[in-house]
Amino acid sequence: MPEAPAPSRPRGGKITQTFTTRIGPLPMWVWLVIIAGILIAWRIYSQKASAAQATEATGTDTSQVPADQVPQFVNQTYVSPVPPTSPGPAGPPGPTGPPGPGPGPNVVIPNVAGMTGAAAYQVLRSEALNPGPGGVKPTRKVIRTNPPAGSRVPKHTNVTVTFK
Repeated sequence: MPEAPAPSRPRGGKITQTFTTRIGPLPMWVWLVIIAGILIAWRIYSQKASAAQATEATGTDTSQVPADQVPQFVNQTYVSPVPPTSPGPAGPPGPTGPPGPGPGPNVVIPNVAGMTGAAAYQVLRSEALNPGPGGVKPTRKVIRTNPPAGSRVPKHTNVTVTFK
């Protein structure tokens, strides 16, 4: 009677795990990850496709709204409880004469050279000017301003102060 064949051992005499055995060029666990990724992508695609079909069926697609149905001004706020009225007919022409000095009254930039930053800030603010940008250094001495002292500028002009 012939002998029964002995159980075969894996190559190299090692016991192998199911997920680490190679199927083609990759281990089995990599193939499982690839298949899971494909299933997840298919699920997302099918959900988006069904949502698009539902939107088409209900007619809630906003890209198909006629242009005459879209309001021109959506966000309007009013200070008074009633909306502003349209301007009336044009009135008589105003007096003729030489053009004015500009959009508003002009002021002369005072000479603040030699003052401390705090004092220069007070003087410039009293003349309706905006000292800055870059802040005020209260204890340092002012060297010059830009625009320079004596210049005529509109009120609320930014004046750059240079310190020592």
